[in-house]
Amino acid sequence: MKQVNKLFLLFLAVIIAIFTYAYMAGKDLESKTFTGLSDIKEMMVLNDNAGSEGDDPLTSVENRIYDKDVNTMKQLYEKSDVIAKVTLKGRSQAINTMCSQVEVLDIYKGKQNIDDSSIQVYEPFGILYTGDKQEMLKIFGACLPMRENEEYILFLRKEMDGKYNFVSGLYGKYHVDGDAYLKTDGSEPSVEKILENDMLDFYMSEEKKAQIDEELAIGGLDKEAALTELKSYERLEKLKETRANIRSQFSAYGIAS
Repeated sequence: MKQVNKLFLLFLAVIIAIFTYAYMAGKDLESKTFTGLSDIKEMMVLNDNAGSEGDDPLTSVENRIYDKDVNTMKQLYEKSDVIAKVTLKGRSQAINTMCSQVEVLDIYKGKQNIDDSSIQVYEPFGILYTGDKQEMLKIFGACLPMRENEEYILFLRKEMDGKYNFVSGLYGKYHVDGDAYLKTDGSEPSVEKILENDMLDFYMSEEKKAQIDEELAIGGLDKEAALTELKSYERLEKLKETRANIRSQFSAYGIAS
């Protein structure tokens, strides 16, 4: 019995140590600002199922907060509590997601939902704090971080905490002067390249197709999961075209870009 108690106490001590480390790491992150992000050297992009959002079992946890069926201007307008032109002023880590302070330059919908000239917006990326105290940029999908001294049109949903989320990670943010796309087949680009662009432009390479076929052949991926992954990539391959169609209708909804 004493041996069992010792093992339990040891297990409890390990758990406490892990949570203490995670808490302190989180506190370190919260105490820093990440406006430019240029000091971060490592990164991770969640490529698989990045084209899926909302309530779908194969959607990554980070992207389940977004609306599942928003890929037209009409849908974006109807689902948005606020549509605004903004510019980035600062950032802080909020659990595993970056919360950005933005100055509101113009409001196209939802003036009654904004109480101040600046608001806080969750962006679809975060900073991981690795065991060797190195910071890693984690991109949740195709949407890349906003940049300083640039202007953006955001389609936003107001949350219970008074902050805002993009209605969609794929279709909720547009650079006023036109989006810069970084073409990728799913391989991870450098942090430098990420920070120079607005969105990822995915394409299905022959290598990626071969990888999916191989996983199917050896049983590492079931047929339904493979079809879902392919559908996700198909949506990503059409992302640039879909976003261009949405942008072309801005003026019809009174949005000046």
